Amino acid sequence: MDVDIYPTSLSELKHLIESSSTTVLHRFGFQQQMPRIIRVMPGIVLKLGGSNLREEILCTQYAFDSLDVPIPCVLHPYRELPFPDAPDSELVHSLCRSYYALEEVPGVSLDKVVDSLSIEAKTSIASQLRAFLDQMRSLTSSTLGSVSGGPYALLEGVHESVDLPKRAFSSVAEFKDYFRALLVKCDHAPPDMIAKTMATMPDDSPIHFTHGDLLPKNIMVEVQADGADARITGIIDWAYAGFYPAFWEQAIMLIPDWWSPGWTDILGMLFPGDRLPLVEQGCAISYLFHTLEHWL
Repeated sequence: MDVDIYPTSLSELKHLIESSSTTVLHRFGFQQQMPRIIRVMPGIVLKLGGSNLREEILCTQYAFDSLDVPIPCVLHPYRELPFPDAPDSELVHSLCRSYYALEEVPGVSLDKVVDSLSIEAKTSIASQLRAFLDQMRSLTSSTLGSVSGGPYALLEGVHESVDLPKRAFSSVAEFKDYFRALLVKCDHAPPDMIAKTMATMPDDSPIHFTHGDLLPKNIMVEVQADGADARITGIIDWAYAGFYPAFWEQAIMLIPDWWSPGWTDILGMLFPGDRLPLVEQGCAISYLFHTLEHWL
């Protein structure tokens, strides 16, 4: 089985992808041409990428070991495939050279169905998410950074070509200073917008374990045939997980780019009361991400 579904070269990976028993579940890159996630047999998928998969595996395993939350199990460790002996531009440029294997999560991503869910199903999803968030908040740290205890290896909105932090941050103020410095380097980031963005983030926030991208696209669900209930079958894509200020998770969940009628209903159940400060944080983080992406 290992020889068949866990390739050791780019040519083996190409043959695996072209096999009739393999299904490409997701593509990315230019014109969505590069395979990203492939089902190699029922219940097992390979996720293809670069060296950043190492951090994703570390975070996924930490979450799997630490939480009573449906998280796909890592089945095969990170593997980086060698370049072909004879340079083959088609292979090198059309396939990612690294991968790992994990359980396939049943169901569909929440973004595909959220706007058609009944109020009962949305209430159920909100209740499950609340329980998951409570568990994650129970995992704390004295520093902000990777689950390894070191600095962030990946940061949402920060391209890998930009200098990532050299060490874990000892305070939320240091965390904010890092992002403030990045914004200052952006020629199109006005000083007043930088100040406004940073002002939404409290310096005294506790530090909690955070998914970092807990949006409908990363929440897998199964909906009952009659639509009366829905069950979360898995939380996926833990690449940006780590220890962050407590506001970070909920602010990302409230980024306006992802608002839809159904998701807004669920957010209202998750965060009742006055959500204006949370929405302001979501808008600020959205501005931060978009500014850095355009700068890079």
